Amino acid sequence: PPRSTLFPYTTLFRSRERGVKVSIDDFGSGYSSLSHLKRLPIDVLKIDRSFLHPLSDQLDESSITVAIIRMGRSLNLRVVAEGVESAEDMKFLRVHDCDEAQGFYFSPPVPAEQLEGMLKKRQFHWKKGARGRGSTAAQRKMG
Repeated sequence: PPRSTLFPYTTLFRSRERGVKVSIDDFGSGYSSLSHLKRLPIDVLKIDRSFLHPLSDQLDESSITVAIIRMGRSLNLRVVAEGVESAEDMKFLRVHDCDEAQGFYFSPPVPAEQLEGMLKKRQFHWKKGARGRGSTAAQRKMG
């Protein structure tokens, strides 16, 4: 392949060697591809929010979400669900062993200054029953 097409791959591999974690964001939408999982040095797979809503109404959507979680875990990737908005979303993700979740269920977006204060005060907006380690207002690990 031409050298110019190898540059992004080389940069990602070198960055990862230096400890940078690499994520595929919005997996399942846009330009995300299964071939990226095979070729790129990926650490984290972030499931696009469109696969979470509405989970209960569309069996096909929940089947795809489960397949993405299982595929990511079988490739030893951290799997993060984006757009978590309800206890029902959290329950579904826990049942299917999703590693992390982020979304309005935990907190709306806040300015950096406000987030710093929230972290110091341990002031978060998630509902009773959310669980995890290493919590922040925007993202919560499960398990």
